[in-house]
Amino acid sequence: MWSRSFASENGDLVDAIVPFMGESITDGTLATFMKKPGDRG
Repeated sequence: MWSRSFASENGDLVDAIVPFMGESITDGTLATFMKKPGDRG
């Protein structure tokens, strides 16, 4: 797992833990935030 920064809909940067992407993949799109701000676990 990797921690990556994404921009939210309102432009704020959000750190998200995402699965490892192969070396040849340079970017990706986070389609849906499954947790609300402040959720843990």
